[in-house]
Amino acid sequence: MKTAIFGFSGAGKTALSARLAGKRVESFDPYQPAALAVKLADRRLARLREIVKPAKLTPPEVLLLDFKGPARAAGIEEKVLAGLLEADVIILVLDGFSAGANPAADLESLLLEFVFRDADRVASIIERRRTEQAAGRRRANPVEDEALKRAAEHLAGERPLYRLERGPADAAFLAALGLISDRKFFLLLNGPSADPALAGAAERLQLDAFRLDLAGDGPPDEAVAEFWATFLDRVGLITFYTAGEKETRAWLLPRGATALAAAGQIHTDIARGFIRAEVVNFTEFDRLGGYGACRQHGALRLEGKEYPVVDGDLLHIRCST
Repeated sequence: MKTAIFGFSGAGKTALSARLAGKRVESFDPYQPAALAVKLADRRLARLREIVKPAKLTPPEVLLLDFKGPARAAGIEEKVLAGLLEADVIILVLDGFSAGANPAADLESLLLEFVFRDADRVASIIERRRTEQAAGRRRANPVEDEALKRAAEHLAGERPLYRLERGPADAAFLAALGLISDRKFFLLLNGPSADPALAGAAERLQLDAFRLDLAGDGPPDEAVAEFWATFLDRVGLITFYTAGEKETRAWLLPRGATALAAAGQIHTDIARGFIRAEVVNFTEFDRLGGYGACRQHGALRLEGKEYPVVDGDLLHIRCST
């Protein structure tokens, strides 16, 4: 999963990204982010190592993209916005430690930058479609035209698109347009104490927030592990496992995704040849002590393509390839 980390210059973003990743990587290109592969701690994976004794253990991984932050008065350049669109989730880092810091105002400013960019883009798309329809080069599509009209009206009210209610068809159409205020956002306050104004803004904007203090917060590993656990939960990701003697691995998957989607995470060929999935949850696997005992006690289940994977499931995919 690609996760962007972004904020105004001076918010402590790069220092935070180094702490979250356990290493520091910087990019000297103002338009290219520093890429950090973050291997997440996983207590269940540690226990699977004890049970399965694999030759290789692979933890879940997040690709963290650290973008250089603009000055507050400078605005965000289009090349940077285009880069941010490559991410599945955007962590907005907010200054909570400087004298006179106002993280709630910074949040409003960042979101407005995204909203104004999207408003211009939607207006351009609407105008181009009208021109093409008038010239006979495009057929009218009332569903898409209405979705664009609603998006334009929503953005005109200076509201980010992730708050726009829409059906599945509209969601799929808008998702293909490259609109940055429609991304998932997660707030990270860099400071020693909670900020009531930011808490109120986050609640009003329906955003989840976490606070991390570089100078405190107890043992660094514990604070970072708590952050990532909270982050994965809030952005709707679960962990499933494949356990074998050659390799035991943890994988991230959107909550509610199917066994077929999980198979695709492992390898596209496995998804293409999917027959059935052998499934047992970690709790049972841990209690019984391995696949042999799970089979003996009837704890393994055979599930089809549409089975909704549950956090902690161990999957063994039977396939025709």
